[in-house]
Amino acid sequence: MKITGFLLVIFSLLSIVSTAQIKQESGLQAMINVERAFAAYAQQTSMRQAFLKFMAPNGIKFQKGEAVNAIQLFETTPDTESNDLLAWWPIFADIASSGDFGYTYGPWQYFTSKTDSLPTATGLFSSVWQKQANGEWKNLMDLGTSYKNSFKKSVEVASSKTVLKKQSEKVSKAEARAALIALDKKYIAELNQKATSFIAEYYSMEGRIHRPNEAPVTGLNELEKYQDGSKTFIFNHLNAEISEAADMAYTYGKVAVTLPSGRIINANYIRIWKKEDGKIWKIVLDVIGMS
Repeated sequence: MKITGFLLVIFSLLSIVSTAQIKQESGLQAMINVERAFAAYAQQTSMRQAFLKFMAPNGIKFQKGEAVNAIQLFETTPDTESNDLLAWWPIFADIASSGDFGYTYGPWQYFTSKTDSLPTATGLFSSVWQKQANGEWKNLMDLGTSYKNSFKKSVEVASSKTVLKKQSEKVSKAEARAALIALDKKYIAELNQKATSFIAEYYSMEGRIHRPNEAPVTGLNELEKYQDGSKTFIFNHLNAEISEAADMAYTYGKVAVTLPSGRIINANYIRIWKKEDGKIWKIVLDVIGMS
């Protein structure tokens, strides 16, 4: 009887873990589906209508280096007819253990005409998603980078090797958010002191960076070899959002990029942070984009 009871406990625990994993996987797929629906709706209607439909009430769009409310921005933007086309699709997605927060990235292609077979510009987009109180996924942030590449459309979407698991201890979302903001500001202070755009020790083994006019750099080993070139960077933190489980979040802000010519460009950054071990925040995606 003791052995039977022990086995029942083990099977119960396995069932709980399995159920949680299934919910997380279904939440991840739902987020991927919404990203695809966002792109499809933009092609069927217009960018304005798509952003008004899929952005969260607190969603952010960068405009000339400033973070503005996306809904308010597009409500005041004329919905003019256009023959051009912006196409995009996700190739990677990851989600918090609470199933309410995640991110995607993938290629984008711009066509001056919907009948064109070749794009005139290409690059990578990065989106942050949050599940709303009514269960709908909405976009919190969208930031892209440009670089030339002959992307081939794919339906396959990869994900992290490290699947987040719910922690047994109750975590204060407010306290975790405050701690993350402090960490992002600490990181920025170090970056600004060195006038660089990244410090490898803050990154996950799966860490990835997107920079304007450059191919993405993936993996800590490659990041340690990467160099900013002759550009210098000064960052300014603006805000952060965090998952209910407090194991995935993003921070965003402004970046002043000084080019070798001395010209200064106002850009923006987003960083996706993840507690892969349930304790320590690591950066899994770092994007600098120019709006």
